[in-house]
Amino acid sequence: VWDKPFSYLAIVRHSGPGTPDLVKVWRMKQSDKSLLAYFSQLDPGRVTATVGGHIYTEQRQGSIVKNTDPPYMDPIFGIDGDVVLNWAYNDNGCRIALTGQTLS
Repeated sequence: VWDKPFSYLAIVRHSGPGTPDLVKVWRMKQSDKSLLAYFSQLDPGRVTATVGGHIYTEQRQGSIVKNTDPPYMDPIFGIDGDVVLNWAYNDNGCRIALTGQTLS
């Protein structure tokens, strides 16, 4: 899977076995790239990999998105935006983030 091209990215949160609690899905800008290609792109990095924000979201009844107030928002399910990859800043960075966050 790591080296296969893909068109959609889903991030899923599970609190235990069974049905997922939260799901978000995004459409990739380029459907001919693999995760390996995206994560190998370090110079310069800072790839905005999706377009148009999430296209699907689902929250299981009773599940809670914790920390939806700044500055402690859930980094994926508490905010909106496109997926950015390899977001480096000085000597720090993040492999996966969303454009709705404060990105330096």
